[in-house]
Amino acid sequence: MPPEGTDHGLPPIGRPIGETVIRILSTEGQPVAPGELGEILIGGPSVARGYRGQPGLTDERFVRAEGDRFYRTGDLGCWREDGQIAFHGRSDDQVKVRGHRVEPEETASVLRTHASIRSAAVIGAPGKDGDTLVAYLVAEEGVSAEDLRNFLAETLPDYMIPAAFVRLEALPLTANGKIDKAALPAPDDSNALESAGFAAAQSPAEERLVEILEEVLGRGPGTVGVEDNFFLLGGHSLLGTQVVLRAGEAFGVDLTLRDLFQAPTIRLLAARIEELVMRMIDEMSDDEAQQRAAE
Repeated sequence: MPPEGTDHGLPPIGRPIGETVIRILSTEGQPVAPGELGEILIGGPSVARGYRGQPGLTDERFVRAEGDRFYRTGDLGCWREDGQIAFHGRSDDQVKVRGHRVEPEETASVLRTHASIRSAAVIGAPGKDGDTLVAYLVAEEGVSAEDLRNFLAETLPDYMIPAAFVRLEALPLTANGKIDKAALPAPDDSNALESAGFAAAQSPAEERLVEILEEVLGRGPGTVGVEDNFFLLGGHSLLGTQVVLRAGEAFGVDLTLRDLFQAPTIRLLAARIEELVMRMIDEMSDDEAQQRAAE
């Protein structure tokens, strides 16, 4: 069991034993400080010479560090303050989100620093417009998806913020203490982390925009509030283009992606559309204005 106060995330995998030597190195090949994420390398007399008949793979996996020979495990981890190693997934678990290479564990490691999160895992989920991130959490009552999105946004770019947050009683683990990805449930309305301050549409324009965003984001009815930020719900430029096209057709205005960036909530976007409509009416003749108002 991890020491008291260090139970965020997965349990530790222990310390080097015997003559085994462990190094945890950054992507630049430098030793990481305690708590920082890096790749786990194993050295010592028990390390093999390489892969038989596979010189390319041998050169890739067996490297020299600090003058000694080490095996690159591909596992990610960090040194804990008590000298044990915490396992944090695989380096080959990377996914591509909106053109960016993302290591889901980096997002999970930040989530675990939130006071209301007892443990967390993040995985990449394939979608029609590329991968998205899904967070699985063992969380205290009272924390909302918006709380966590705002918390993550303080240190991470928007493409590293999960599109969905799933609440679990416990993270499913394999016999060797790793996340059992096959046992993780798909996100749906029954397991989604609660939203805080959900604001319903108050006008026909807001109702139509809610429908558009729910369709574009692939979310169920009643899951998008008028104060929710499109980009913090998993939206991005490609999906944003669909939003402005559909909204432009629905309201007869010329919207751009810039409008959505400046007005990322339904309430703000509805106000922006109303502004554009009023500007169009001001530029019309009296007959055209009356016809537009009647529509």
